[in-house]
Amino acid sequence: MFPNHLKYPPSPQPHFMTATQHLTSLPNSAGSSKKKAKSDIMQKVGLVQDGIGSLQSSSLSCHEGKPQWFLTKLDAKMALIHQHQQEEGDTEICLRKVDIWVHKAHGNVLDKEAETLWLKIQFQQMMQAAKDLGSDV
Repeated sequence: MFPNHLKYPPSPQPHFMTATQHLTSLPNSAGSSKKKAKSDIMQKVGLVQDGIGSLQSSSLSCHEGKPQWFLTKLDAKMALIHQHQQEEGDTEICLRKVDIWVHKAHGNVLDKEAETLWLKIQFQQMMQAAKDLGSDV
C-alpha cells in the first residue's frame, strides 16, 4: 500500500510520554485518537499520491507537447517549401510564356522585313521595267 521508499508506519517513539500523549492513551480516547492519526496519515498519503500523479501528468503533457510542436514546425516549413516551389513553377511558366511571345513577335518582325524586301525588289523590278520601256521608245 505504501511506496517502498516511504517507511510507514513511522519509527517508534521514545519511551517517555508527554502529558498529552498520556491523556490520549486513556482507554476512552484511545480508539478515536488512533482513528484520527490513521485518518491524518491517510490524508497525507493521498496528498502525496495526488502530487505524484500531478507531476507525472505534467511531465507527460510536457513531453507530449514537444512532438506536436515539432510536427507543427515541420508542417509550417513544408508549407513554405511547397509555396516556394509553387512560386518557382509559376515564375517558370510565366517566363516560358514571355519567351513564346518574344519568339512570335520576332517571327512577325522577320515576316514584315521579308515583305518589305519583297516590295523593294518588286519596286526595283518595276523601275527597271519602266527604264527599259522608256529607252525603247
